[in-house]
Amino acid sequence: MEYLISLSIIGFCCLCLYSYYVLKNETVTEQKYFHMAVTWGVVLTLFGIFSGIFVLIAIFSVVTNEWDNTFLLTKTPVFMGTYIAFVIFTKYKRRYKKGI
Repeated sequence: MEYLISLSIIGFCCLCLYSYYVLKNETVTEQKYFHMAVTWGVVLTLFGIFSGIFVLIAIFSVVTNEWDNTFLLTKTPVFMGTYIAFVIFTKYKRRYKKGI
């Protein structure tokens, strides 16, 4: 299981680095901005779903008095990934809309 988690983190970091390269490249077409915006929109949706599930589990745990203080702390990478995906998605969306 740790192998899959490590592979996912490495894949996310590679996608972030590729996105940085595309944002810094001056000769990128509007179509590429659109494709990257869609890609990051999908990543943002997946991270958002997981973040929402974790928050709902935390709320349910508080209501049922089975709260574990470390639950949300262990989910911090998911929340950080959601924020990073949101920032990159908005950058691509803004660049695509400027080009139209």
